[in-house]
Amino acid sequence: MKVQVGQLVISDKLTALRTVDPFTVSRYRIAMRAGAQFPPVLVNRETMEVVSGNHRVTAYRAEFGDDHQIEVETRKFASEADMIEAFARENIANGRPMDRWTCRKIAIELTAQGRTLESVANLLNVPVAHLQQWGEHTVVVLGKRKVPQPVKGGITVPSGKMTEEQYTAHVTRDMGVTVRYLAEQLAWRLENGFRNSADEREVAALDRLRAAIQSV
Repeated sequence: MKVQVGQLVISDKLTALRTVDPFTVSRYRIAMRAGAQFPPVLVNRETMEVVSGNHRVTAYRAEFGDDHQIEVETRKFASEADMIEAFARENIANGRPMDRWTCRKIAIELTAQGRTLESVANLLNVPVAHLQQWGEHTVVVLGKRKVPQPVKGGITVPSGKMTEEQYTAHVTRDMGVTVRYLAEQLAWRLENGFRNSADEREVAALDRLRAAIQSV
C-alpha cells in the first residue's frame, strides 16, 4: 500500500537503539534525486511506526516533503519485543550494516524483555559468550530508562550508575578507552611539547584536567 511519508512515525524507542545517520540519509537523498528505487518501508500496522526504513523515510521527507507517497509493507506485531526483533532482522539483512554498539543495545533490550540468550545470539549472529560479556558491561541510568544500558569499553563506573546527562555524554563523546591509555597519550604529547598554547580552549581544557587530577 501507499502512504504519505508525513503519516509515518519515527519511533523514539527504535532510533534510540540505532540512531539515524545523517551521512546515510544524504546518500539516500542523492540516490532518490537520481531516480533510484528503494524497497518498501516496514511499518507497524497499528501505530504507523517505522520498523525498518528510518533512513529512507527521513530522506524522503527531506527531499520531497511530507506529502510524498511511498510504498510500505504493514505488519502486526504481538509485542514490542517482536517489533524489535523484526527491526534487527531487517537491519542486518538490508541497508547500512549494524555496528557492534547497536547490536549490544538490541541484545540487552531483548533479553530484558524475556528473550533467551540463545535466540538473541541467533538473531544477531554472534556467540552466546559475547552476549554474556555485553551483559556484564552495563550501567543503570538514573531517570526514565528501565533497562540497564551498555557502556563502551575502557570505562570504570564503580557505582554502576550514571545520570542521564553523564550517559548521554558517554555515548556521544567518550572514546571507549581506559584512563591509563588517555593519560599516557596526553602525557607523551605534553612531555614533547606537542600542544598549542595559543588555543584558549586547549588551555582551558588543560586547566580543567589539572583541577580534576588534583581532586582525585
